Formats: sequence, structure tokens, C-alpha cells
Amino acid sequence: LNSLVDHGVDEDDNLECNPLKVYEQMLNDIETSTGRDADLPRGVAMEVAMANEMVQAILRPRQERVLAITQGFLDTLMASVAQVPYGIRWLSRQIRTLMKEKFPEAGEERTTSLIGGFFLLRFVNPAIVTPQAYMLIHDKPSNNARKTLTLVAKLLQNLANKPNLQKEPHMKPFETFNTTNAKPFSDFLNQLCECEDFWESLEMDQYVALSRTDINIQITLNEIFNVHELLRRHVSELAPEEDDQLKVILNDLGAAPAQMPRSENRSTQLQLFSRFEQEAADLSASNTGNPRILYSNVRNSPVSPARWMGSNGGGGGPGVRVR
Repeated sequence: LNSLVDHGVDEDDNLECNPLKVYEQMLNDIETSTGRDADLPRGVAMEVAMANEMVQAILRPRQERVLAITQGFLDTLMASVAQVPYGIRWLSRQIRTLMKEKFPEAGEERTTSLIGGFFLLRFVNPAIVTPQAYMLIHDKPSNNARKTLTLVAKLLQNLANKPNLQKEPHMKPFETFNTTNAKPFSDFLNQLCECEDFWESLEMDQYVALSRTDINIQITLNEIFNVHELLRRHVSELAPEEDDQLKVILNDLGAAPAQMPRSENRSTQLQLFSRFEQEAADLSASNTGNPRILYSNVRNSPVSPARWMGSNGGGGGPGVRVR
């Protein structure tokens, strides 16, 4: 969404689509340009503002522009299902599963509406409405850009929630967005739920992770600093013992660095390893009876046979799938 927020929304472009606000601004512009009071009354009802031809002429290109921007956001979102974090996809899958168990009479439309509402409201729309908080842009958006982004988020949320537009008649021109994208968005939400079950691979993943020495992750500097700060803040709950390995590391590191400006917050590849495991390995030759070393050896022992069975079929039988 970064490029869409940064370049797709013009900071100076006024795309206000509320007929009442457009009507009042129109009167102000007329009075400013003519130097006299406008002939039209103020404080009119929504229906009167919507029926005004000059207001309609102002609204039409704005609505088309907002629809184009929103379509760009939606297309990017639907094309990025593979990039959605596993945890979000698993939660979406759980919502679909529980919905079918608790409300078997609910159709697919209600189920996908619930998933879409959760996904957009909790993860997507907050980043659209406050992009500076999610480091999508450097500074806060202008008032015009903020209003446009809020309207984009509202249209996306309406696509999921399918509200009754009778309470907001000025939103009716955007109904075509819902009808055009209802099926593709529903397909996207179902695809979002297609992921492996968390419990099926967790145990073997733990064994494999423990045996690996080449674990690398891609992470930003601010993410490292943020994790550091959170760990220090809750160290008494996470590591209550003085000799706890986490507490030893945090004491060595000291205070977490301050968050860096977005322009300096580069991504880096971080190799994960445990210095305590290395210490244990160095001592293994002379201290094989150490409980920590025995535990490390035992927890890693199933991995090699499991990998061999996965690649060789376990001597003709069904192989074990290791992830």
C-alpha cells in the first residue's frame, strides 16, 4: 500500500463527496468570487443539496476519482494474498471454521462478510487512515488527503459489511463498486483462509528450528528496537529468575535505542543463534552429563531420522513431511 498512499492520493486534491459540505463550500466560493451573498439558501437538507445541479457537477468527477483510487487499493490487496502474514490467514481460517460450526445455516455471503470485516477493520484500514503510524509515509497526510483516505477505507469496509445505504443516500453513487467487486473480493477472502492448520506442523517445526544453525530473518532496525523495548518492559513477567537467559541478554544489551526516522529505517538480514547453545556445545566434550547439554541433544535427536524418512519414504512406507 506504500506507493498507493504516497503517490496515489494528491495532497492538494479536494475530493469531498458529502453533498452538504460541497453545497456549503460552493456558496462560500460564490460569495468570495462575487463579493455578495449567494442567491441560494443555507442550512438545507441533504436531499436539497443532492438535487442541486451545480453540486452534482462538482461531485461527479470527484466520485469517479475516489472510485479509481479505491479500486487501486482493492486490486493491490487482492493480488497480495501470498504476502499476508500466516497468523492473519490462520485467524481468518478459524473464523470461517467456527462460523460453519456455530451457525451452519449461515451462507457463504455472511461468512465472507464476517471475515472481510475482521481483516479490513483490524489490519488494512488502520494503515490506510493513519499511514504515518504504519510508516507508509513520512509525515501526516494533509486534511484533503486524510479525508480521501478515510473515504477509501469506508468504501472498502462497506464492501465487506454490505450496509444499508438508506441512512447515507449520498453513498449510493458508490454502489457500483460493491456490485462489481463482490465476487472477486469473496474469492480473495476464501483464498485468504486456505492455509495449513497451525497445530499440524507446529511440533515438527519446533524440532527442525532447534536443529538448524542457519536461521536468517529479514527485519527492520525499528522492529528490532521495538522488540527490545517490549522485552525490557515486560522482563519481570517473561524472565522472573535472575539467571534466566533472557534476563542475562537484556542486562548485557542495556536500554533499547530510540526509533529511527523512516528514511533511515533500513531492512537487514539477521542471523539467529543462541550463545548459550554455543557455550553448551563448547563444554560438551568435558561435561556430557550436564542436564542442559543432554536436553539439547535429546530434543534434536528426532530430526535427522525424520528428515531421512521424509526423503526416502521410511523404507517404503509413507514418508514424514517435515516443514
